[in-house]
Amino acid sequence: MLLNAFIFVAIHHLLDEPVLVRWAVLALSNLCDEHTVLTIASKGTLDALKQSLRTYNKNHKIVSVVCVALGNIAHSDHLRSAISSNTGLIQHVINAMNQHMSKSEVQHRCSYAVGKIASGNNDNKHKFIVHGVLRTLAFAMHAYPNNEDIARRITFAIANLAYNNELAQRQILRAGLLQLIVASMHSHAESGTVQQYCCRALNAIVYGNEDARTAALQHNALAAVTEALAHFQGDSNVQASCNVAMDSIFPTTSHHLHRGRTVLYEKAEKNTNP
Repeated sequence: MLLNAFIFVAIHHLLDEPVLVRWAVLALSNLCDEHTVLTIASKGTLDALKQSLRTYNKNHKIVSVVCVALGNIAHSDHLRSAISSNTGLIQHVINAMNQHMSKSEVQHRCSYAVGKIASGNNDNKHKFIVHGVLRTLAFAMHAYPNNEDIARRITFAIANLAYNNELAQRQILRAGLLQLIVASMHSHAESGTVQQYCCRALNAIVYGNEDARTAALQHNALAAVTEALAHFQGDSNVQASCNVAMDSIFPTTSHHLHRGRTVLYEKAEKNTNP
């Protein structure tokens, strides 16, 4: 209780002390159990985190831990809705990524926040998309082609933004993210985790979108998925994600038998931390 009290006091009332703010937010990001996050929602801590992003927008250490805290907080529909209702918070996350493109830790931690906040919440997805998050994610993937943390967390974010969202799917194609995902699968061919999240992203992009499916075939996404299946035969997570992506990219006569599995996969995605 005393630690929680210190965290709330530091975040709310000591914004002119950056070291204390950073350590308070860091502690908060590690205390996001169900009781704590409900307390957070009721005490205006989301406003304080937004103020931290605004006040210390040039401090990449504070920005990165605030994004981790937001990602950890956004683990339920209720809290994602609270974030949606907090005017300007989503835009500050995107601004942080744009301002600190040279800091890889900001890119992957903010991408984690994007994926968690967007998961299953259409209002949050729309806000991220209209404020240009997909272009920002494309810039980050292009800037850090060999960074595994960025690859897995950006593809996690892309997957959650693209599910059942035609606007996101169109903008993903326009931003060149489909090509970047396929390139990432080649660059991180030995990482099962990257292959898993790339396949989830591919499935989210092409599922139900014929233009996206055609683009995936043109950019050799099917070959990349096939290579991952062959290389990680003993990894059940990679196999499941790749099979779902393959069903969406190249549906067969048995495709309708797999749609139930795809729905189950989409629901499971909400509870995943990359």
